[in-house]
Amino acid sequence: MRQLVILCFFIGLCLLPKLTNGQETDSLFFKNDSLVDHSINRGDSLLGTYKHQRLAPEPFMKARIHYTNDFVKRFNDLVGPDNDSINGHHDHAARKQRIWKLFDLEDDRLIRNSSSNSVYKYVVDQFLYEVCESFKPGTLIAPNENMYAEVRGSAIWKQQTHEYKMYLKKERAGSNWLWEIISIDAPFLLTSTGTLDKDTTTKNVSKFIPPNAHEMNFMALFKHLNAGQSINYFIDDSYPNDSLLNTFAYFHSNGQLRPQTLEISSLWINTPMRWLIQLRQFNRDSDNSGWLISDLCRSSETTCLPKGLHNKIRNTFISNNRGVEK
Repeated sequence: MRQLVILCFFIGLCLLPKLTNGQETDSLFFKNDSLVDHSINRGDSLLGTYKHQRLAPEPFMKARIHYTNDFVKRFNDLVGPDNDSINGHHDHAARKQRIWKLFDLEDDRLIRNSSSNSVYKYVVDQFLYEVCESFKPGTLIAPNENMYAEVRGSAIWKQQTHEYKMYLKKERAGSNWLWEIISIDAPFLLTSTGTLDKDTTTKNVSKFIPPNAHEMNFMALFKHLNAGQSINYFIDDSYPNDSLLNTFAYFHSNGQLRPQTLEISSLWINTPMRWLIQLRQFNRDSDNSGWLISDLCRSSETTCLPKGLHNKIRNTFISNNRGVEK
């Protein structure tokens, strides 16, 4: 038996050069160096001098808007589509073209030859004019301020899977930022709202949703919910009491409601120019990919907001005299 093992080992050594010669690696990251001898029959190394050469990124990867901060920089005309700084005079025509590329250009409403939904084309043209032709440094958007998010999830309640939508706002916490929940849309709980024991959990500064959670599909929030953490840790108390959110928190805290999935749907940025911008993440092998404008409307109308967020934002801005209506 020992002799058979030795024989197999010897045969394997003889075949190894043929099996490894010219062997390909992962083409996404590396490629073989054709100028290098891949044979192991060399004296300088047991495995020879097989080398890898890292491939250059695809052209569209540089133009892709990877993060929302990248979108803000381009919208503010600090960098161009190639992520290089823009120096000198800000030409209105060139800026208009750069802003145009921040839209989802595969949206049927923006196809030039299409006659459908011409209203949206008109709205976009008005937006481009006000942002580009009337461009002033004071109208630029900030990286974190006035940003809202919609996340969609599913949960098991009463032995059935139900879908819900949760709405969050990015808030300042000292010198930092974090996401806080302001509302929820969970139709399956409408018949269960009533007099329920309110969650009295005291907030803990060590439990929060980080400001970049939207870049990672709100994984941090899902982990908290899946671990049974009280939702009260993450609710923005400055917003009016939300009975449906309290109901969700109550059944979640006693284990009757078990979250299953959670993923980001959209972001909204309320700009000082009184426009609401909706952003969505588009994964494409093209320059027009990443965080792009998928819808917009005037902040006095809020027609591009989902119903569950419309009243929350509108009422808050009116009451605080700082945005939608003055």
